[in-house]
Amino acid sequence: MSDMIEAEATVVALEQATVWVETRRRSGCSQCASASQCAPSLLGALLGNGWVRLRLANTLDVRPGEPVIVGLPGGALVRAALLAYLLPLFTLVLGAGLASLWTAREAPVVLAALAGLASGLLLAAQIARWLERHHPERPRLLRRATSATSCSIPATHS
Repeated sequence: MSDMIEAEATVVALEQATVWVETRRRSGCSQCASASQCAPSLLGALLGNGWVRLRLANTLDVRPGEPVIVGLPGGALVRAALLAYLLPLFTLVLGAGLASLWTAREAPVVLAALAGLASGLLLAAQIARWLERHHPERPRLLRRATSATSCSIPATHS
């Protein structure tokens, strides 16, 4: 099995051959010594650590209320980070750089940077959709979690 990033979740609903699981969203760097100055950590604090709900294939025959371990291939997370952060940043700088070659005025450079950012976000969304169709690396159930590590999420039946 390749490098997997694991998270604990609780099964909250069962639908035919799939299950809905919920896990708490956490900032990956909240324990870092620089967390008070880190942009992702600050953004996580602003958005809050809410619940994430995922629909997964019920490969373990689990039932609502059961704690499980969900895995995501590490490569998928790296690709998502590159798409979400690097591509829009690159197109923002590219837009600003090209505009600054054309004019020294600030307003057109700022507008070109914003246009570059918007185009980078749109391009990232299109690439993400293409990757989803052609290279699906979805989260999946890995195993049942032990009851000692389980979190309590109320199960809903649908």
